[in-house]
Amino acid sequence: MRKKQVKQILIDNISILNYYGAEEQIPVWIEEMSELIKVLCKWQRHKGLNEQIFEDLKEEIADVTICLDQLKYAIGYCEDELMKEYKYKVDRQLQRISNEDRD
Repeated sequence: MRKKQVKQILIDNISILNYYGAEEQIPVWIEEMSELIKVLCKWQRHKGLNEQIFEDLKEEIADVTICLDQLKYAIGYCEDELMKEYKYKVDRQLQRISNEDRD
């Protein structure tokens, strides 16, 4: 997908948020995130990733990504701030891993 198409999809997603408003979207965000949790539980319960669970995961990841993009926009969480926090958390976890004794 081209950058221009991706940008338009993101703009369209924000127009959905602007139409409904953040307060009305909160229940949608919670529902979509809980649906991802349910699929993750199925994956764990079935002790494997079958074709149906894989397809469900892809759908729910897309739904949650839509929600997170709306949420970031609603609170003014810019990509630079997000990536700074993201990097900090990844680096912190890598440091924890390097201190673990897995033997």
